[in-house]
Amino acid sequence: MAGAGYHRVIVRDALSLALVALIVRVSWLWVHPSYMVADPDAYGEIARTLADTGVYGVRYGAIEPSITAFRPPLYPWLISWFVNSEGLDVTGVAWMHLVMGVVTALGVWSLVLHYHGQRSVAWLAGGLVVVDPLLLNQSSQLMTETLAAFLVVAIWWTYVMYHRVVDRSTPPDKEASQARGQEVAVEASTGERTRSARAWIALSALLGCLLTLAYLCRPTFLVWSLMLIAGDLFLARRNRRARRVGGVIALSMVMLGVTAWTLRNQHVLQRPVWATTHGGYTLLLGNNDWFYDHLVDRPWLWPWHRRSWQPEAFFAAYQERVVDSIAGECRQDDASKEWAMETIKRRPMTAIWASLQRVIRLWNPFPASVPGRSKSLVLGVGLFYCCKSLAVAACLFRYRRCLLSAWWWTTLSLAITLTTVHSLYWSNPRMRAPIAPMTAAVAALAFGAHARRDVRVDSVQEPAPTTGACD
Repeated sequence: MAGAGYHRVIVRDALSLALVALIVRVSWLWVHPSYMVADPDAYGEIARTLADTGVYGVRYGAIEPSITAFRPPLYPWLISWFVNSEGLDVTGVAWMHLVMGVVTALGVWSLVLHYHGQRSVAWLAGGLVVVDPLLLNQSSQLMTETLAAFLVVAIWWTYVMYHRVVDRSTPPDKEASQARGQEVAVEASTGERTRSARAWIALSALLGCLLTLAYLCRPTFLVWSLMLIAGDLFLARRNRRARRVGGVIALSMVMLGVTAWTLRNQHVLQRPVWATTHGGYTLLLGNNDWFYDHLVDRPWLWPWHRRSWQPEAFFAAYQERVVDSIAGECRQDDASKEWAMETIKRRPMTAIWASLQRVIRLWNPFPASVPGRSKSLVLGVGLFYCCKSLAVAACLFRYRRCLLSAWWWTTLSLAITLTTVHSLYWSNPRMRAPIAPMTAAVAALAFGAHARRDVRVDSVQEPAPTTGACD
């Protein structure tokens, strides 16, 4: 009865958090209804073209669509389901973002509760996701951040559950057992072990599917996928054989998705584009003379005084040198990469400084001061992220001996991926939105007792953590 009472409390917590997330997100969308009308990244245009013609491309008023690989396909395909005779129904897209945002908060709450076991800490983690300024702002934009954050939490949850099933449902490797001075014992029947094997194989397949979807949302996630799977292959100390099999299954599914997208682009564009034709422009946007001059001419200022770069002169030069002079997005992509590399080679010291600045811009707690953005807003958002960053740092120090476990490696590997990729390509705080739910969970853990390895409760009371576990 006591266990049933605790589970009722957990269900009540989940429903309460979902209601709070729903109220906050609906209120934000209600106050900012016009944000989603804008289509700066052409996702809406691709979705309309796909729904009307069945071609993944853009028209912009033309009769025949122009086939493209300028943007990854998952998000445009999803929102194409909301295209009707009058165009893209942004209300439907807003509801999709709303559902994803609520599920993202619940996923973080569930993961922290599983890892830590303290309801108040799990509530704090979910609450930080709900009120995160970056996630809130992007939930009202026709962009991929909401979907990316949702997929990150889904991958995180699947990865942790996969490791839990493997660790508990398969006998330890012989060499690992001998290293601990233990004998290999078989506690489960053949039937139970067969069901366990099916469970972790299914979870590894699900992990591969989710990683593939993440790659089709943002190609950056391919690097993260490889790091996650490499962690399974090289960092695991127990059940290495099972983990290798699971890693091969997940990697095979990811490579299948990469191959399918690459073959599609080879067929329609006569170029084996494995990511997008947007990469050259993104590289050039962070490595051009105008941006370099902006970094050199402006002295180092406090983070809340940071002014955004005004790229109008660069856009004019890019239009003249690339868009108006070169036909075909693949050739334009090549020209952009060549231009960027030329700038990097000509100004190598500034390129190194720009790389450091892009990392700072990625993780800067303070948004840039732009026309129409009040200083109080900049300071408020910056202070929120400063407090969150301090909590993350304290938590990382507390759990420093656990950082290679499944729960932590997922977060660290994504942080490394984003930092590395955006040290080369264009960067701003929006690019870190996918990891925001993870940093919320880590920050929340700083305010609870040290986590224990397992959660087994028999009463309505919160279970007392045990010290020193790294599940």
